[in-house]
Amino acid sequence: MPPSNPGGKKMSTSEPQSAESTPMRSRLSPAQEQAILDTAMKLVAEVGYDLTSIDEIARRARASKATIYRRWKSKADLVFAGLLRGAQRPSEVSVGASLREDFILALSAFCATVTSGKDLLIGLMSVFHAHPELWRLVREQFVKREQASIIGVLERAVARGEIPAMPKDPTKIIEVAMALTSHRLLLLRAPLDADFVTYVVDEVLLPLLDAQLIRSPRRIAAPASPSSPPEAKPAARKRRPD
Repeated sequence: MPPSNPGGKKMSTSEPQSAESTPMRSRLSPAQEQAILDTAMKLVAEVGYDLTSIDEIARRARASKATIYRRWKSKADLVFAGLLRGAQRPSEVSVGASLREDFILALSAFCATVTSGKDLLIGLMSVFHAHPELWRLVREQFVKREQASIIGVLERAVARGEIPAMPKDPTKIIEVAMALTSHRLLLLRAPLDADFVTYVVDEVLLPLLDAQLIRSPRRIAAPASPSSPPEAKPAARKRRPD
């Protein structure tokens, strides 16, 4: 006798979908995601972007290709995420007893970071050339992190009374430092050693800071009358022995 069907509605005889037949989005834990990103960065540093493959990243990270592609649409997205993750990591810089010492410590830490990532930068030259917007976005994040470090250095100098106020554009200081270190490391293939750091601080960064302090705030002085005293120049930083 067939089972009763109150109301005369048609009953479905299909089986419920099993867990295996239902598509599920695999979620990566933060540790798994970081492991994949680190693996991708190491592989790019070893063989370059063009020879880096999702297959090899998956093999080394012990993850499936499907899991990787569910999280990142392409190799470019994966590499970009790894670059941004690295650029956004807070930099750890020791604090010195003076502005000059702070500059030396900050630039030394920056040079160490750039030197350790030299192979990665070289491996990414081709993709940066083909996708300049990628380099622009990564550079913006990297500059933002280093700028925060320099602003901390300058704020401590103001608190110690070494400079009268914050310069108008502290970004220029880190931009100059980045340009000099990149040129020396990647084009000249020269080491970013202590002599280089000291030279850049004493001959470039501190004079640049002095120039910004002397010109800031910018104002157009009214023509002086013959009897009026000359206008005093804004104070520069106080030089103190290190």
